[in-house]
Amino acid sequence: MTIFPTILIPRYVGIGLITFAGVGLQNAVNVTDGLDGLAAGSVLISLLGALSFLGAEPSVIISIGSAAGICLGFLWHNSYPASVFMGDVGAHFFAGLLLSLCIVSGAFLFIIPIAFIFGLEIISVAIQIISIRCFNKKIFLMSPVHHHFEMLGWKETQIVTRFWIVHAAGMLILMSLLFLLIFLV
Repeated sequence: MTIFPTILIPRYVGIGLITFAGVGLQNAVNVTDGLDGLAAGSVLISLLGALSFLGAEPSVIISIGSAAGICLGFLWHNSYPASVFMGDVGAHFFAGLLLSLCIVSGAFLFIIPIAFIFGLEIISVAIQIISIRCFNKKIFLMSPVHHHFEMLGWKETQIVTRFWIVHAAGMLILMSLLFLLIFLV
């Protein structure tokens, strides 16, 4: 299995990585779907990043374009105040799609930048759980972290917009670092 344009790993290791990443990403996208438009908009940003960095094959371009269209149509009804909600099925679909795009493109490690905001959200949940269990103290007012900002008094639309900006910036920075690794290796 190719995890990076120049790195091959044994098949059994790849299957383990894909399984771990798949389950983790499904949970992360599901957790991110706590505010109107947050998960769908973040997936759309991820798809645009995937298109610019993974879109070499026509089948990948068509898949990304179709998924982006689905996201835009859904986001129209899911933006604040939402009349339609993503739920588990949508979160699992988009997580599986993002992971599949990275696998098919032969660049599995690109799931890290593409899933940047989803990773931050699920890590905030893990940090909160560990902190409560080990130290009997909360780090965040509420987790995942987008609810922490709600508890601080931020408006839902402000949180969603800022998370989209953080996601786009984090994704671009991490993709740039991965490309530097490609040229240095």
